[in-house]
Amino acid sequence: MFKPSWQQSRSANPTQPKREHQQHKKYRCYSEANGLLWYQTPTNDAPRIVVPNDVKLRQAIISECHDTNYGGHPGAERTNKPRLPKPPGLLEPLSIPDERWRPISMDFITDLPRTKRDVDSIWVVVDRLTKRCHFVPTTKKVNAEGVARLFIDNIWKLRGMPTNIVSVRIRKFVSTLWQHVFKSIGTKLSMAVAHRAQSDGPTERMNLTLEEYLRCFVGQLQDDWDVHLANAEFAINWTVNSATKLAPFEADLGYIPLNPLQLAWVFPRTNAEQSFMSDKQRCCYAVAKR
Repeated sequence: MFKPSWQQSRSANPTQPKREHQQHKKYRCYSEANGLLWYQTPTNDAPRIVVPNDVKLRQAIISECHDTNYGGHPGAERTNKPRLPKPPGLLEPLSIPDERWRPISMDFITDLPRTKRDVDSIWVVVDRLTKRCHFVPTTKKVNAEGVARLFIDNIWKLRGMPTNIVSVRIRKFVSTLWQHVFKSIGTKLSMAVAHRAQSDGPTERMNLTLEEYLRCFVGQLQDDWDVHLANAEFAINWTVNSATKLAPFEADLGYIPLNPLQLAWVFPRTNAEQSFMSDKQRCCYAVAKR
């Protein structure tokens, strides 16, 4: 995708000889690898590919990043309208988590158009530290036992057990939920998971972001929203979060998974590249600090 345009641009605009090119201060941060031109930032971050001054190519890149299902870009900057009614009493902000997927929040988006798979609701689960989310299709009538099965099939196998949950659901529902979870995984231990019956601002904003995404891609009858949930989850977890200043994927995994557009090039390795564990520690520290 990039190579033909770069090679054509280089042929049309020949540069100085290689030795002079490297000696010139203006071009020291540029290098050529894998047939592409790369730019190295002063902070030694991951190299950036240089996009030639080709209008069609740039339009194709923007379209790929914004218009595709996995892109789902809602705008240049994410904005959310604040809630107008203020809750009574003193504010009790939630504490900043210390670990990933220990404290989580969960909520339901209900009363959606029923799809061919006979679902009309979305179970939203968010890691309160990294803001990484999972979207699970379900029904409005799902009970505690049904949510327990959803938890085991979608959260437990990937994240393990949380230590704290923020949910607007009543305590009795959450207590029954964990009874079914413990029974399903075969444990005989009597354990308690802390629960806080409180609305969670970040989770509510996550719901709004998901709804905005689905509006852009659902069909005219709006009965196919469930087939877009996987792309929506990838797009939201891949996009930089306004609170943490990191993509949820990066904050949780220590790296950002490739999307189809990034298969067009391979990043050259640099001596300044950090190890996987140090990247994860850096991400967790940065998220907690913010």
